[in-house]
Amino acid sequence: MKLSEIINVEYQLYKDAASDIACIQERDRKIGLNFTGQLQDRASMFRFWSQSLMHKDALPGSWFDSALTFLRYLVFFFFLVSGALTCAGLLNYDGSQPVNIVNFIAVFAGLNLLLYLLFLLNMLPGSYGKKIPFIGDFYRLAGFLLKHLVAMAGKRLYRNRSKAVRFASAVFYRIESRHIIYQGIEQWLLFSITQLGGFAFSLGALISCTYLVIFSDLAFAWNTTLNVSPEYFHRIVTLISLPWSIFNADLVPTLGLVESTRFFRLEGSYSGIYSDALTAGGWWPFLLCIIIFYGLVPRLFLMTASVLRLRFLLKKAPWFSAELDSLYRRLTSPMYASRSGNNIGTSKKGEKWAPAAFDVQSMDARSCRVILWGEAELDDAVIKKAVETLFGWSTLDIARAGGLDIRQDDDILESFKGGTPEPVLFLAESWEAPGRAVLYFLSSLRNITDKEQRIIVGLINIDHEKGFMAPARADWQNWHETVSRLNDPFIAIEPVTGVMK
Repeated sequence: MKLSEIINVEYQLYKDAASDIACIQERDRKIGLNFTGQLQDRASMFRFWSQSLMHKDALPGSWFDSALTFLRYLVFFFFLVSGALTCAGLLNYDGSQPVNIVNFIAVFAGLNLLLYLLFLLNMLPGSYGKKIPFIGDFYRLAGFLLKHLVAMAGKRLYRNRSKAVRFASAVFYRIESRHIIYQGIEQWLLFSITQLGGFAFSLGALISCTYLVIFSDLAFAWNTTLNVSPEYFHRIVTLISLPWSIFNADLVPTLGLVESTRFFRLEGSYSGIYSDALTAGGWWPFLLCIIIFYGLVPRLFLMTASVLRLRFLLKKAPWFSAELDSLYRRLTSPMYASRSGNNIGTSKKGEKWAPAAFDVQSMDARSCRVILWGEAELDDAVIKKAVETLFGWSTLDIARAGGLDIRQDDDILESFKGGTPEPVLFLAESWEAPGRAVLYFLSSLRNITDKEQRIIVGLINIDHEKGFMAPARADWQNWHETVSRLNDPFIAIEPVTGVMK
């Protein structure tokens, strides 16, 4: 998928979170019935879903594409001019003293090598990167500024444009809360933009250097306060020239050039006897090669690699968060409704009255751990039967939390530290309003477990004669809106239905 299509999907999910779930289910099921592709191809199905809704309301994906294109042009021309001005400043020659190539080497070779090192360190896994100070800070800052720049632009544009832009800023905060899902895409998007800036900087420097060499009379020299002999400096420039020496050895400065162009500022003269105009200007091929082989070529390679990696990640974008799983079921499964008409959904002609099947294929699990919240009275055998019926999993253990004993909740949370990655089924009575205690417990549970470990909030509505009934629509909506405040992409809310006690 394209980045704009991911934005559109997340935007629509953000809007749907505040809509009536019954209407959403009916709408999505109609769209799903019109989808003619492979049901296993989630990306194509979600793309079809978002495109089907575009005629009803403008989606921000195309606007984001335009903003991103503008940002890339802005970065390119800003760094193009910056590179040209930097090179012109380093090669500034008024005739009184020659241009010191040491400064040029430090900026266009030394600084680039340092930036490449930082780039490689930023590619380290998180566990290693956290041990090195300042690693990742630049890209985190760039990402923070990018999100807020787009958010502020969206709010400002809304004053004079359609209401779609009003939600644009919010959807980026939503994506930020799903950083664990899209972190690779975010990282390589920033990499591609920064490498574009580096490429433009080197291109501007190359244009500026070429212009000054052709249309002005430059005199070069090298000097430093350090006690460096010409022979030692020649070894340094020979080492620097390794990238292009394999193509043309004549582009490597000779020892004679180094000896004759050493400049002593105190004396105001060259040290060599061959310091004529041609000799003093003989460094320009070396300087151009530094820009090309230490700036232009590596930046072009990194920029191309970043773009290709970004396209690959977009093509292989993960589509298995809790909300995306719920969307997939709405598109592919029959709707469920109770005969009273007060519960989730409404019936549709030609479809069976059955609950939508939970998609366990997205979770590679055969068992789960169960937490029974509050004062719900359920036997372990009934819970195990419900888990087996709805999910096809076995139950590892059952813990009871949310009672009067707070220390018991702490002990339960402690038992999840360093535990297995099986999904956690959090069972709660749907009519019991989720309060701060529920949010605190779920938040604490997430801090202890792996960030991608699934937590399923199973809503139970017990009828002593009929067994597990679907939760009332208002109760479902209440739980959905409350749990969504956690901004956790791997917490799902599911009704526990169709199981007899």
